[in-house]
Amino acid sequence: MNIITIGYESGSIFQNINIDRIYTNIDYSLNSIVSATSPKTDLILNKHDYKNYSKSILLKNEINKTFLDSIEQLSSENDYLLIDLLDERYDLISINNTFLLDSWLLKDTHFKVENNFSFFKREDIDFDFWKNCADKFIEKAKINFGKNIILHEMYLSERILRNNKLETPKNISDIKKKNRLLKTCYEYIKGKLEYYQHIKIKEDNYTDFDEIETLNPAKKNKSYISRFIKELEMIRDEESKNKYDIAIIIVSYNVEEYINEAVLSVINQKNFSGSFQIIIVDDGSLDNTQKIVKSLSRKYSNITYKFIKNSGTPSIPRNIGLELADSEYILFLDGDDTLSENALNLLHLYATNYSADQVIGKMLSFKNNQFTDSSKVAAKYKERYEFEQSISDTKQIHITTHPILYHYPSACGKLFKSELIRNIKFEKIKYGEDRLFAVDASFKSKKTIFVNDFVYNYRTRQNLNNLSTTQEKSLKNITGLHTSILRIYDIIDLNRFRINNYEAYLLKIVKSNIADVILRINQIMEYPIEDRRGILLLLSNILNKKIDHSKKIIRVYTMINYVKLKLLSEGKIDELYYFVEYFEFNARRYDYDFDGNFIFKTKNENIYLEFIFGNSVQSIDVTEYLSKSNLVNEITDIRIDKNMMCIEGLAFHKNFSINSKNDINHEIVIYHTKTKKEYRLKAQYFFNNLLSTSNEKYGHGGYKFKFEFTEHMDDGHYKFSIETTFLNIKRKTDLIFNGKKVLYDFKNSYFKIKKLNCEIIPLYKKRALSIIYKKDINLLKRKIISNIRNKQYSLKQIKMNNGIDIKRKFKLGFAVLTEEFSKFLFRKKNIILIGEKNCNTANDTGYWFFKHCRDQGYPVHYVINKKSPDFKKVKGLGNVVDYYSLKHIILSMNAKFILSSDNVNILLPSNIKHLRRKPKRIFIQHGVILQSKVDEIYHYKKDYADYIISSNKIEKDILKNHFGFNESNILNFGLSRFDSLKDNNSNSFKRIMVSFTWRKNIKNVTDLKESRYLKSIIELLNNNEFLSVLKKYKFTIDLCLHPRTCDLLKTEINWKEQLSRSPLINIHSFNDIDIRAHIEDCCMLITDYSSISYDFIYLNKPVINYLFENNMPLNPNTLDEVIPGKPVQSITELVGEVKKIIFNDGKPVKKIDKSKYIENVNKTNCEMLYGFIKEG
Repeated sequence: MNIITIGYESGSIFQNINIDRIYTNIDYSLNSIVSATSPKTDLILNKHDYKNYSKSILLKNEINKTFLDSIEQLSSENDYLLIDLLDERYDLISINNTFLLDSWLLKDTHFKVENNFSFFKREDIDFDFWKNCADKFIEKAKINFGKNIILHEMYLSERILRNNKLETPKNISDIKKKNRLLKTCYEYIKGKLEYYQHIKIKEDNYTDFDEIETLNPAKKNKSYISRFIKELEMIRDEESKNKYDIAIIIVSYNVEEYINEAVLSVINQKNFSGSFQIIIVDDGSLDNTQKIVKSLSRKYSNITYKFIKNSGTPSIPRNIGLELADSEYILFLDGDDTLSENALNLLHLYATNYSADQVIGKMLSFKNNQFTDSSKVAAKYKERYEFEQSISDTKQIHITTHPILYHYPSACGKLFKSELIRNIKFEKIKYGEDRLFAVDASFKSKKTIFVNDFVYNYRTRQNLNNLSTTQEKSLKNITGLHTSILRIYDIIDLNRFRINNYEAYLLKIVKSNIADVILRINQIMEYPIEDRRGILLLLSNILNKKIDHSKKIIRVYTMINYVKLKLLSEGKIDELYYFVEYFEFNARRYDYDFDGNFIFKTKNENIYLEFIFGNSVQSIDVTEYLSKSNLVNEITDIRIDKNMMCIEGLAFHKNFSINSKNDINHEIVIYHTKTKKEYRLKAQYFFNNLLSTSNEKYGHGGYKFKFEFTEHMDDGHYKFSIETTFLNIKRKTDLIFNGKKVLYDFKNSYFKIKKLNCEIIPLYKKRALSIIYKKDINLLKRKIISNIRNKQYSLKQIKMNNGIDIKRKFKLGFAVLTEEFSKFLFRKKNIILIGEKNCNTANDTGYWFFKHCRDQGYPVHYVINKKSPDFKKVKGLGNVVDYYSLKHIILSMNAKFILSSDNVNILLPSNIKHLRRKPKRIFIQHGVILQSKVDEIYHYKKDYADYIISSNKIEKDILKNHFGFNESNILNFGLSRFDSLKDNNSNSFKRIMVSFTWRKNIKNVTDLKESRYLKSIIELLNNNEFLSVLKKYKFTIDLCLHPRTCDLLKTEINWKEQLSRSPLINIHSFNDIDIRAHIEDCCMLITDYSSISYDFIYLNKPVINYLFENNMPLNPNTLDEVIPGKPVQSITELVGEVKKIIFNDGKPVKKIDKSKYIENVNKTNCEMLYGFIKEG
């Protein structure tokens, strides 16, 4: 039961007590009949008068006369209006034809001093005037609350309890006089009300002075209050008799695949002995959902359903469900989700045991029976996960003290007491209605219990034709988000005086909302183009609603997002759209001329990011962000040559591209921890691109320096730090080495200075560079001790490694113990190891380079698992090494070069320092990288390789600008397999290869079947026009699928027939065929952007790039630069291109300059690569 009160004393009682299943709004309590019906005023309280809840909300509502103006809305939110007339005793003050109570609350403020008032004694107010006001008030009350009015006939106490004795107060005559006035008023009101509930406490009607310590006859005692509560409970119990314990409200729309599962998850609940009703409200489904619901209702008598026309929002059907509910508690379930098997029992148990208004459980997301705790895996729910980890079982919380509840935005997964939410309606918006409802309910709740158990399963849907509401990208969704967030701010402001440290609380809410804003900004390109500007305007309004708080939050984001939010807060919508669009193309697509588009400039000691928009230069002040950003530094190479330490590295501010070497400089500080002596060296500029990314260019932050150890230096511990000045911002931090390569390279070093034997011992604590420098040592003894300790450490690491079996541990241990012997044995040999993916194949660039070398008699070795089907193929060439054999381990320890077409580190069987001797690693690639967005895999900082092969200038630029390779680390030799490619299409002219790049976002067979990727392949293979062209000109298709596609589809019966039943289509897995033979035999290629394109270009064969998805990692403006074939967007275009090629005797319609994509076409790729190795 929800009650709103008029009458301050009744409101005071409610403020200090909790009554089960009775929820009160006392914000309008301070009002008399005359005051409530007076004209509205524009007067405001001085902000200094907001000392507590009463002096803010109560006084503000009385001064602004908001009760009658808001009575229609208030009646929709509350079941009853409770009136007491004790406030009629107050004198009145008047200003601008309106009346206010001269209450004690008002007297405590500066309000009367700051305004000129007229004063009226209460007895001087004409009763006829009062009756006119009462008539107006009662009429409004009856229209909006009808019979649901409670009259609390309350009088001033004529007795006082003091020292356990009842006394008559000294001002009894004044009290009786006011009570007579009150009685007259009550009688008049009762005469005007045809229907009302009447509460009048005659017994125990005294003021307990010992309890309240004030002689206020309006205050009562515990017995009076107890009787008052019992009267209210009788009214509540009379009206709240429910048929069921729980009502489960299910909203459905086009969920024929899921609705049965959702309903049965309720029907089959375990351990719940109570009663429940299932209410299904279908929002105008167009599939078979309604038919299934009718069938379920015939089978289960406790199912009620209602079908409505599509409303376009889950709010309307949920509100209908609330009207149909006849239960003590209510739980919401979406039609595509399920309840955990013990949800009702668990939630109901805690609700009843704790007399809770709402019980909140946890959710699991699921897809194809794979369940995930989203709190645990999603970064945005980090705080939620930490909160859950801090709770062992249950916790009583309230949203005023735990803003973490804001991170539980769904109305689902919660059990609500019916009385709590009876008058809360879902806002008629398409998105955000859940959170608004949940927040409103949480603030109204008097007791909330959080249960640290999973009660709800949320389905993740990827069907592009049937997206859930939360997945839709529409202006309506963002409008809903906007409405929801702004309404929530109003609710929080209304409750501000119930919240300790309101500013810190609000900051947390704003932070969460800004995360929503930046998410939508970064997704803006996925929304309909005509909606984008309107969406950004709505997001701007959200951001600026609490701009003072927003400014504090914005600075914690990455620099790019910081700039976006700054533009948004300044209302620069068009500029923001351009900025987002540009970075969309550079975060997901390749633009190798990225550098000069956005630059940093210093003006008047402030730092600005500048970019050109239209005809003007946009300047964003990023001084504050830079001043608080982290200085990142990393040593990329370290060498000790005799007594000289040589270090190369990078230092930069994270997210800040360095446009010029003049913007940054470094000074190295070397500090002796005992003597406090300091050495300072100005670092030399050294362009170092190794940590640059698609969006951030750090190359100019590179440095190198040399430090000489002399006999005059003190023995002891030296620490290294770097002091960097970037755009006038100076920072200092430890020199750090993160890469494994540097760790493996940096070992104890020994040298002589004059006649002194010296040693440098590296220390690894927290990866900060520091060393122990020792002079005049026993060289042999120190080397032996160091070697023994290293071996002990390595053997311990091998022993503790649970990922390898005992045989491999034995081999590794033997290699460690015989390290010096093998080093001596191979000291004059230039060992070169070659391999391919997982050392399990021999059909790519690794094999063809090895074959070339062996044909030339070069001493190279090929590493392959002897169980591989390709082992026999390569064995005949000689120098074949079984993967993870003792020979492989020992050779890898002493190798000078290691080459692979995949992860080069696979050829190094262990990360233990003894087994990683610093070979030079070359990634010889398995394709040209132009279109493949794989920099997150093969970026230099991932430590996959020291060198990488490129085939042309464009690819070289991409490797430099997006993969972090320095120019000296890029070998522009071309793919080794190109040298031996042959064109056999004269023998097999009628074969067309079709191959599409794998989509890494596809995780399982359901993802695959619902993906645009597979649907496009099926559409092509079954297109009548395409098949008729093949048949007419006697062509066949070789569909070469990624092995992952085949692995997933093989779980389906007759999976190949599901793709195509045409005899013209031959379906293969890459793993099952000689792909090179297919390239040589087929006359043309249809692909999206597979790297096989360049093999066809090398052979002068035509390529058609069928771009059926807009997910190309390319800038459309540079598409022609990097796509070697003819790009088409539709099957009709594709068929037209196939015809043109056929009519052109199987040759490309437009001559392709293959030197643009493959610079070296002289079949010398392998020889150039071996020449580099030989010289190295």
